[in-house]
Amino acid sequence: MLLAKNTSDVLDDLISALIEDGDDGTDAGPTVSVPKNLVSLAAEHGLDDGTLQIQGKRASRLYREARILLAEEESLEHLPVREREALCSDIVWRTYIAQQTVQLNKVVRTVKRAFVAEHVPPKTNHRVFYEVRGLSLDRVLTINGVNLECFTKDQRELLVHDLGEDARSVLDAIPDGSTLASVTVKANSFVQAKRLGEYAIDDALSMLRCSALQFRFRIIDEQLLFARGAETLIERNGKLWDHWERPRQQLGIEVVGQFRDYVDGELEWMSEVNAYQGRLRNQLIRAMHWVGSSVQRETFDDKITDLCTAIECLLTTRQDGRKAEPICVRYMALSILAGEGCYHLDEIYGLYDKRSRVVHGSARLIGDEKGYRKLQTVAIDILQQVLKVLKDDGTITNHAELLRALDNQDLRERCLAWCERESGRIPMEVVAYLREALGKGRDESVDRSMFPANLQP
Repeated sequence: MLLAKNTSDVLDDLISALIEDGDDGTDAGPTVSVPKNLVSLAAEHGLDDGTLQIQGKRASRLYREARILLAEEESLEHLPVREREALCSDIVWRTYIAQQTVQLNKVVRTVKRAFVAEHVPPKTNHRVFYEVRGLSLDRVLTINGVNLECFTKDQRELLVHDLGEDARSVLDAIPDGSTLASVTVKANSFVQAKRLGEYAIDDALSMLRCSALQFRFRIIDEQLLFARGAETLIERNGKLWDHWERPRQQLGIEVVGQFRDYVDGELEWMSEVNAYQGRLRNQLIRAMHWVGSSVQRETFDDKITDLCTAIECLLTTRQDGRKAEPICVRYMALSILAGEGCYHLDEIYGLYDKRSRVVHGSARLIGDEKGYRKLQTVAIDILQQVLKVLKDDGTITNHAELLRALDNQDLRERCLAWCERESGRIPMEVVAYLREALGKGRDESVDRSMFPANLQP
């Protein structure tokens, strides 16, 4: 985060001025005066002489924790270094003075809130404009509040008239025929507006990639590498701010004709995520983001890892130790609830084993296109079925309730029946996981008539 990066040097200088670690590893430190505005606070904690000696290890811990907590406050990222330095110093001193009687995070957050209330302006609307390279459109496409439209000479003149002549230099750098993305965000600074605008546009582009993947005419990943360009333009109450970054390379794709009709149809069901709020909506959006970002990865190892992360957003919790077994079981249960089929169950477990070896650093370049394409189909299918179950049920309002519905004992019985029917194609570990969850012995049979006819691998 920008704030953490900018305050790093400030905090390093501050702590180095307060700490001098001895060569023998013992704590040492100079006696430094308490800032005048904190003398009374120090006195309340028995520090009547107006001085403190901050010891090395103790202050190092304080520095680390204060830095982490300070970095969480996104609304401070626009402040100049001098004001951030004052805040850092104030937080370190207040925390040190009170740390024997008050929890560290409470002190830091209290100081932060007071500082924010005094120095941070209220949030206002910012219009963020980005060029999108490698994408062509035949008409305006709106995804989650982000407008994507073909940029023309006439549109450039309209924007110059709207934003002012100062915008011309930036808009002239955007070639005619390219795509312009625009979104309105609420922020208290241009820097924060830039970051929020990037999040919104990147999520919209990931959703667009996700919608295009299963088109009947093969779309290759290199066609979906459209991304934000180098130029940024932000407008707030008539004031302009622009920024330039080095662009990435990609092939182009034209979302027109039959392909456009297909994308519109896919986006129609994907846009159902907007019917939900809070963390549930964020998890659905995040899953789409990981599916969309997988096409931007260079190696199949990274592509598979992103797709696994997307699936985990939907079908796992932090409490799940191993991921492959609960994902396979919940995917089966999800298919039963949705009245749909499930695909490549015999492949998911093996792909997760590959993913674990990649993530934990013991293997490289073990993924391949076949496994990637299968997992891509699974990820999109799971996302579509989750949205269908949420819509049909109507009572599920958060992720925990969704997983409780999928972990229903009756559904697990039916999943075990599926496994017994397809014995030899389902990994033994998945069957063992189900039996353990149901408290069944290894040789105990299950009534296979419970397996629904529409649940086909």
